[in-house]
Amino acid sequence: MVIDVIDAKGRLFFLFACILGIFVIILFGIYQFNKNSIRYIYPKKSIIYTSSKSDNKNIPFINLRGTSIEQVNQNISDFVGKYINDSDILIDYQYQKNGTILSLLITVIQYQTIGVPEVLFHSYHIDLTNNQFITNQDLLEYVHQNSNTLQERMNRFFLDYYHDSEISGFCDEVCFFDDLNNYYDFNRDVTLFLQDGKLMAYLSVHEKMEFMEYQFFKERNYSVKVGDFHD
Repeated sequence: MVIDVIDAKGRLFFLFACILGIFVIILFGIYQFNKNSIRYIYPKKSIIYTSSKSDNKNIPFINLRGTSIEQVNQNISDFVGKYINDSDILIDYQYQKNGTILSLLITVIQYQTIGVPEVLFHSYHIDLTNNQFITNQDLLEYVHQNSNTLQERMNRFFLDYYHDSEISGFCDEVCFFDDLNNYYDFNRDVTLFLQDGKLMAYLSVHEKMEFMEYQFFKERNYSVKVGDFHD
């Protein structure tokens, strides 16, 4: 009789443990689903869509929930607001999702300038696991770089151009980089963007430099590869 009672309690405990295990598995599945699912504001729209389109101006809106995203969308609105009423300016954007990182690159082009158009870049990066904003420093760490190695990479890029161009005929390297550093602040003018599994640096163009800007931006792309991105 005692043995039967013990066996009954054992079966009851085993049943309770099985139910508890199933419950834990279900909760874990729900947690993982919520963690990995993208929380849209408007489910029928893209993760980033054009909120306003007029006069060659495409204004992006990040269609995600979260206080950090609200702040990013407000920052986008403030940034493009400086150019929205200028008929000589084009605003466009592109975005990519690499792993769990969403990157948005906004391009502002001023056509009515002497020589090469003024081109400005502005980017935003979102961690889709928590819908939080990611800084440029975070992105650099993903590819084992930092702000110093980024500037070194950009300098090597310009040095390659210097030796491939006709500039070397009338300006030495010291002269060239003095001019470059006088007009470019790499923390201000270099914009990072995740593109096809690579971290790219886009350089904004200002109609300032004496020696190389016009020819450089006729022959070269605006972007420089910084490193390979692995999520």
